[in-house]
Amino acid sequence: MKKHISLVLGVLVGAGSMLAPAPSASAAGTCASGHFCLFEDDDYKGQHIEFAYRAGAIDLSKTAWAGGNGFVTNGASSMKNNTSHVVKLYDSSNCGGNQGYEAKKNSVDTDFSNNNFDNKASCVLFV
Repeated sequence: MKKHISLVLGVLVGAGSMLAPAPSASAAGTCASGHFCLFEDDDYKGQHIEFAYRAGAIDLSKTAWAGGNGFVTNGASSMKNNTSHVVKLYDSSNCGGNQGYEAKKNSVDTDFSNNNFDNKASCVLFV
């Protein structure tokens, strides 16, 4: 009898965990107010990363996508700038040399290809 009860309880506990809602994730393409977001694919799809304003260069070779699958460097294809700052992207890890892309305040770009900067961002700098 004990085996039967524990088996039923085990099945009920297992079924309950299958019915529990999955942890909520941010919806695809969203970018919080006051943040600058890079997206892996065109049209704000794929993995993404959000940055709040901070001084100094942000090296994307040391910054993982929010999905945890690899680093952002040379992998961004679209962006949303929901900040009151201009954000510059560079094709060098220390934000040195010529900037490659400039995101105006409160702007969006569905595809970096039209700016010749697809999959080239290596560094982010808030201005």
